[in-house]
Amino acid sequence: MVAYLLVALAGEYIADHTLVILSAPVSSDHSTHESILIALTALFFFSLVFFLCRRLVRSHQITAEREERFRLLFSQLGSGAIIYRSLGECDDFEIVDFNQKAEEIDGVRRQDVVGKPVTQVFPGVERFGLLDVLRQVCCSGEAAHHP
Repeated sequence: MVAYLLVALAGEYIADHTLVILSAPVSSDHSTHESILIALTALFFFSLVFFLCRRLVRSHQITAEREERFRLLFSQLGSGAIIYRSLGECDDFEIVDFNQKAEEIDGVRRQDVVGKPVTQVFPGVERFGLLDVLRQVCCSGEAAHHP
């Protein structure tokens, strides 16, 4: 005889799904109690995986919400702002994002600078001293000020 354990799930993220856990057929080697224990163990592990998956989904939702709030703040900032990412060993930096106020200040369009090295977009960045500050921050991990 095969013991069936039917679990209906109704969750915020997983709806209308049913899990059927089948235990091994009861044989002379396994008692009914052992078969029930196997089924309950399987249910426990399924529940654990389900719980962890829901937490992961919620974590991704929270991250997406926070990123959206950051993007909104970044885009509406009254000051020019640029986000850089290090290329290699902190030698040069890629422009990752460029807000609207920075477009107005620098006279360039966002789509023309994002994804390009800062030294290519702004050739005078080294002479201006900003590249040294970016390198210092990249190497030390500590905030720095550029006059």
